[in-house]
Amino acid sequence: MTPKEKRGWLAVLAFILFVIINKQMIYNMPSLNLYYHIIRPLVCGIIIYFFFKQSRPILDVSLKYRYVLVTFMVIIAILYVITYFMLGFIDGFGKNPFNTTPRGIGLNLLTFIPFFLTLECFRSIMVHSIPKKRRYLIMTVCVIIFTLAEFRVSDFTGLLTGTLQSNVQFIGSELMPEISKNIFLVNTSLLGGVWMSFMMKFAFEGMIFFFPVLPNLKWITSALLGNLYPVLSLTFLKNAIFTRDNRDRRPRVTSHTLSWSLTYLTGIAVVWFAVGLFPIFPTVILTGSMEPVMYPGDVAIMQKVDKENIQIGDVIQFWANDYFIIHRVVQIEDGKYITKGDNNNTEDSKPVEFGQVKGKMIYSVKYLGTPALLMRTKTQETLEDQVEEEYELGRD
Repeated sequence: MTPKEKRGWLAVLAFILFVIINKQMIYNMPSLNLYYHIIRPLVCGIIIYFFFKQSRPILDVSLKYRYVLVTFMVIIAILYVITYFMLGFIDGFGKNPFNTTPRGIGLNLLTFIPFFLTLECFRSIMVHSIPKKRRYLIMTVCVIIFTLAEFRVSDFTGLLTGTLQSNVQFIGSELMPEISKNIFLVNTSLLGGVWMSFMMKFAFEGMIFFFPVLPNLKWITSALLGNLYPVLSLTFLKNAIFTRDNRDRRPRVTSHTLSWSLTYLTGIAVVWFAVGLFPIFPTVILTGSMEPVMYPGDVAIMQKVDKENIQIGDVIQFWANDYFIIHRVVQIEDGKYITKGDNNNTEDSKPVEFGQVKGKMIYSVKYLGTPALLMRTKTQETLEDQVEEEYELGRD
């Protein structure tokens, strides 16, 4: 191992130590203002000084095309901010939790700019210290440790006790976007060095210091923006650079980035379908009230419908207190639906209003939802017991 490689792996260890100490100070420091405004900026300043004094990385993009990289990076940063706020007009806005007075903005910049730049110095040392034949290994390690640094251990242990929906939300809107962002920043650092990756880091996370109101995005919108934007930007950036600078690499880069883009698009589409944001969505059958038409573990394909499209005999999904029920409409009285499970010998005691209806069944698939039954939590099982108590007492 060459001295340069040793420096890269030492940077990995130093970064891990830096993150651990930073988290311990945040959780245990009596005065966070002292740490945020004095201690951490001072430590970060020392690290930045030694980085620029010792490090002279060789970038993947030649000086001849450096201006192209800078131009496209600025465009990507501006478009991200514009897209972020445009989505706010769809999902709504909320008050910025940070202090956005002139003094508050100054303190925020003092707190985070040295910290962000220090992170990008570590990232730059890592990716530029390893020979090209082993570069993908250090890039993978870099993505993993920078992603883990953004979360607490409890965030991951919570996956073992959380519900399926909460786990999907955490993975889709927090974990995967962080991975996508770090993949983008690693490649940015490799192409353009520490200042390019710092600029994008600040574009992704620094805008919150300046605006009194910020978009209050739904988790699925955050997942869409956080997963797709970095991947598509990386595709756009590499094609723009390597088309001019290194034509023999273009087909390989294009195929990989397009594959990742299609993977993310497919993944987001599946999540949107699963949580019911499309007009047609799936629901796993958890109880036996609709036997023999549907058994536990079957998946009902539901469709959102207007009130006039619900007829006697339709199987509908409706909200009842803390859970959804799938039963058949047996009567319509005064605009309300009287429902009954096919396996029950009495009608449901509570009429269903249209506002409770999520959709009606158009198709069912046998056994497809069986894995979901194996992932049920105690909370879900308690709700199912309540369903059986209130809606299945008449079942034979």
